Amino acid sequence: MITFCCSQNLLDTSTPEEKGYPSIITPVTYFVGCQYPKIVGYTSFTDMGDFYFVGNTYVMPEFRGQGLYGELLSNRNEYLHDKPKVALANPIEDTDISILKEQVAKQGGSPVYCYTEVSDLMTEEVYYAMMVGLPMFIYR
Repeated sequence: MITFCCSQNLLDTSTPEEKGYPSIITPVTYFVGCQYPKIVGYTSFTDMGDFYFVGNTYVMPEFRGQGLYGELLSNRNEYLHDKPKVALANPIEDTDISILKEQVAKQGGSPVYCYTEVSDLMTEEVYYAMMVGLPMFIYR
């Protein structure tokens, strides 16, 4: 049985910045999937005021193919139900960007192509600080 909870840190020592995310989204809170006593997957979020940054999702190789990735995202999004969510699609560990974009779309995310699409949530300064060459998506 997989249980879910929030945590301020993980045993993984890589920071979001080391994984290619902008520094503006740190520190992150992790939403963790556990099969006692092991962490089997995680995703992260940062409360940015009017929205949540969401991203940095990972599932341990031995637990892939069981729907845990989608389950993690669904549980995190339910937990963060009170505000819109903004994600940066950042493929790591040879993840295919098209698969990543497909997962974002499954969760209701739509691409952001310019600042006006998120101007009700963030300042231009925040928008450009988040735009580090990664595709941006918004969940409303």
